[in-house]
Amino acid sequence: LQATSLWTVAPTAVGSDGSLTFSGSYTGYIGERFGNNSILYFNMTSNLSTTSKDWLAYTLRDQDPYTMTDTEYFIGFNDEAGIEVQKFVNGTRTVLYGDIDGYESFYGTLANSYYTANEEHSIVTGAIDVEDGVRIFLYIDGNKVFDIVDFDDPITTDGFFALYPMTQAITLSPTTFP
Repeated sequence: LQATSLWTVAPTAVGSDGSLTFSGSYTGYIGERFGNNSILYFNMTSNLSTTSKDWLAYTLRDQDPYTMTDTEYFIGFNDEAGIEVQKFVNGTRTVLYGDIDGYESFYGTLANSYYTANEEHSIVTGAIDVEDGVRIFLYIDGNKVFDIVDFDDPITTDGFFALYPMTQAITLSPTTFP
């Protein structure tokens, strides 16, 4: 993920430690399609506020790294809704976790107990094929945030990783697998 030229929108800052900061625009990593059993790990920092209408997100198995919310698993961090897990298939939204007006959440809501602003957090995430579905998970600083299976028309093809630094910048920095 460190190759600055392989993002659909270039990073707004590059640190001497290999960190990349993205701000204000959806961007997809086009360096590779991550396989169906890929686990991604990185450090992530942002200024996500819990007192304003901030949100940011990343995607797994994104089928079009140039288009927002086409076909992908969307993991969002939000001041009001906590942590959201959504699936988009050809632009149609399914809420797996979250409190989004007009949508019923399959697994309910999920408070944000681990991701805090202005702190670097270790992220381990992925979408792994399992019998009859796709297992989607997120660990922050070694703490399990969610580990669920999408059985209802899961996204079974490999895909890209993308970022949504919509209201706050997101900085990714390299780490080693925990």
